[in-house]
Amino acid sequence: MRTALMVLSQSRSSLLIRHRLSTTTALVSLRSGTSARSFASFAPFRRPDVTNTPLLSSQDQEELDISEVVMDRDESFNDAADLARQLAPYHGAGCKSWGFVIYRCTYASDSAWEHFLDVLNARTRRSLREYSYPELYDTLSWSIESDDQTLNGASKDFVRERFRDWVEREIADLSIAPGHEGTVRWNPKFRYCIHADEGVLKSVVDDAPQPPAPDLDGVAYVNLVAKDSDEQEAKYDGEKDLEVDGQRMYDVGWMKMAVDGLAPRAYSLFACGGDTFSDLYERPPAVAIP
Repeated sequence: MRTALMVLSQSRSSLLIRHRLSTTTALVSLRSGTSARSFASFAPFRRPDVTNTPLLSSQDQEELDISEVVMDRDESFNDAADLARQLAPYHGAGCKSWGFVIYRCTYASDSAWEHFLDVLNARTRRSLREYSYPELYDTLSWSIESDDQTLNGASKDFVRERFRDWVEREIADLSIAPGHEGTVRWNPKFRYCIHADEGVLKSVVDDAPQPPAPDLDGVAYVNLVAKDSDEQEAKYDGEKDLEVDGQRMYDVGWMKMAVDGLAPRAYSLFACGGDTFSDLYERPPAVAIP
């Protein structure tokens, strides 16, 4: 299962990168009258020319020019289509939203924090539109946990414990269909959370390309924390593996996850089953690019 998931992930990544590199050719073909179907085989997801689009567009700018993009819901290697199918049983069980809980662990700049959220939303919204599933944005909910007294400078372990408590309270408040609590608990919303510290904000606000420019190198990242961390001792390769948060285990229970690919792609992969965390895992300070 793990091998199959890795192959599938690599195939999807290859197609998405190939799509991004072939965008200009695809748009030229559309504008010159060439049928969209003539290049559908090598550009399944078509990105419009949005080079000069501001980070947060007006309502008119938010809607893509339908004359430049074919909204045919090609569901082959479509992460949003996969996510729509995966969310259905969660919705049926009583959990109507998706998206990670975000713990704000830095309070140095409110403007940087707002910009971080703007980028996260902009990249997610654009990805959903590229995959022709913009309606999934309507049920997206980032649950923001903010408390400058207890979370400022908080460690990943501290956030993990807070997250575990949050999960139990949230599930208790849901109207879950009888016998479906296990289904709801499998929702990545209740298995992983985001730890946003000063390093995260700097990577997103100062270091990375800003939307709509892609961030193919994964410069912008978030700290993705697993609720149920594997605490067994893994192999330690001497000097090659530096200590991370005082730990020398290979799997430290969290990883840096690229923002450009977090949702819907990573969320969909976490929802599909198997040991996806291990399959995607890169030991910090490396950044996982799903």
